[in-house]
Amino acid sequence: MEYKDIAGRAITVGAIVCYAALWDRSATLRYGKVTALKSRPAQRWMPEGPVALTLRLTAVDRDHDGVWHIINNGNAITLSFLDRLLVVPDILVPVSALRLLKASKKTAA
Repeated sequence: MEYKDIAGRAITVGAIVCYAALWDRSATLRYGKVTALKSRPAQRWMPEGPVALTLRLTAVDRDHDGVWHIINNGNAITLSFLDRLLVVPDILVPVSALRLLKASKKTAA
């Protein structure tokens, strides 16, 4: 199975990704560090059918003052739509967000 972003780049454990999310009733971008590559049945009623690829990641978001913080108490979250995210180089991540992601020690269960 190949884990690829919207641009066709490989997604690997430890990669930093940027993905779309909601902020109140508006769209925003969040950053996350991939902690695990997972999969699940595409349809629950067909466990032996097609497989949907998912990612587990530790993520950061901004508050209304523009301060970055780890979300979900640092516990990994799951993303299911790999075609709605981009693997990004560290240079494109805000410094304070990157520090939080690099310092995160939790891994996916």
